[in-house]
Parts: sequence; C-alpha cells; structure tokens
Amino acid sequence: MPLSKVCETLSPKTQLTQFQPEKRPCIGSEVSDSKPVLSGVLLFLLHTAELPFTICCKRCPFGDDFKLYNCSPDHIMLQHDLEVLNKWLRSLNVARYTVLHLGSNNSLHPYTINNILIKKVISQCGLEVITTHDLSWNH
Repeated sequence: MPLSKVCETLSPKTQLTQFQPEKRPCIGSEVSDSKPVLSGVLLFLLHTAELPFTICCKRCPFGDDFKLYNCSPDHIMLQHDLEVLNKWLRSLNVARYTVLHLGSNNSLHPYTINNILIKKVISQCGLEVITTHDLSWNH
C-alpha cells in the first residue's frame, strides 16, 4: 500500500449520523460528529505485513504475537533481530519475553533487550503444547 493511501486512510474523517442524534456526545450546545476508528486495524495489518521484511530469523506467528527461533551458531542474528524489533516497536517490555534453549549442544547464549538480560526458562507453553529444553515428553 502506498504511503499516500495510508495517510489518506488515517486522516480524520467525519461521518454524519442521522439515527439517534440525541445519543451523540454533547459539549454545551455542540453535538459531536461520529468518527470511525480505522487506525488500529490498519496499523495491525502494516505491523504483520512488514514483519517478515524487518527481521532475519525464522518466526512462528500467532495472530499479533510471534516466536523467534534460530540455530545456535546464529545467536548474533537473533540478538540483532531483538534490537531491530525493539527499535521498530519503540520499546519491548523485557518482562514479557523469555528464552528457551533447545538441545544438548546449545551454546546457551544470553539475549538482551535494552541491555537487560531476557529470562531463561526450561519449558514454554504455546497453543497448549509444552516444549521443554531437552524436548522430553514427560509433561
């Protein structure tokens, strides 16, 4: 979508409502006009469409959320993607993120956001499936 179309869509629009004008907000004798909310949907679509071109690591999307994953030798690429996402999304809440190292030959490289260490976990649940660091089926 061209930038001009995005700006046009996000620009303020006025929608006159003929039904139940008495239910529109009033300040003194002034009655407000209804304005559709379009920016949230459009920004979500831009976010999900642009993401594959923003990061290099493999990702597993779940709606507006996703998991990044990569092979151990490419830990520098994963750290770089975290930095790019932090800048792109204007600051990530480090407390919401975890690192799960898989396999016995993993280098257990520490990852950071804004120079704050991301918490390591030994298992993680996603879509009701528990994945453990040793890939066991004991849970």
